[in-house]
Amino acid sequence: MTVYSRANGKDAFIALIISSAIQNTMIAQNLFKLMAFDKLLLTMDKLKTARIDGKTVLRPITKEQSIILSAFEMPEPDPSTLRPVQRKIRGRKPKGVSVE
Repeated sequence: MTVYSRANGKDAFIALIISSAIQNTMIAQNLFKLMAFDKLLLTMDKLKTARIDGKTVLRPITKEQSIILSAFEMPEPDPSTLRPVQRKIRGRKPKGVSVE
């Protein structure tokens, strides 16, 4: 496995240790039969929150996310601990609009 990092060597080493631990758990729990390592990371990255009436709520967890959480013996995440959703600005800005 190759780990690429734009950060210093220490960050890459820590990332390698974490990814190795995740892969060892995937082997022990037979998760590789269901998904690849990259798919596991992408699936868990899709955990999102929403604000409804001023309260932060966790969007419904998918079946795959539930399988991953139970394989790693993790409880359902607390919505207050998830990062806020960053909305992407798409397309070009209209002419005559300045960005401040």
